[in-house]
Amino acid sequence: MISLSSPITITPPDCGGRASAPLTFSKIDYVVMYDNVHQSATAILKPTVQYLTLWNKTTTPTYDQAGQWTDSDVDARVNELLNTSGGNDAISAALLALYPKPAA
Repeated sequence: MISLSSPITITPPDCGGRASAPLTFSKIDYVVMYDNVHQSATAILKPTVQYLTLWNKTTTPTYDQAGQWTDSDVDARVNELLNTSGGNDAISAALLALYPKPAA
């Protein structure tokens, strides 16, 4: 779980012509799914319900290079990918970038 210094509000892009309601939260929680067959580990972020690829065959480091990770390794990877060192604006941008782009 990532505790935020102050609440974040994001408005996901419209989906299928329907406007999305803003989401406000003060922490980001996640669960991790991993697939040894396809060599991938993915975090499902809550409350945004977005998927964040932690490791796979094309990430740096790759799934194989990450080896046997611990909860601390996962926390560090989520923090890295969401750019938590950049503050809430960087986290907001990273979260919004996970949503599919609306069709033009």
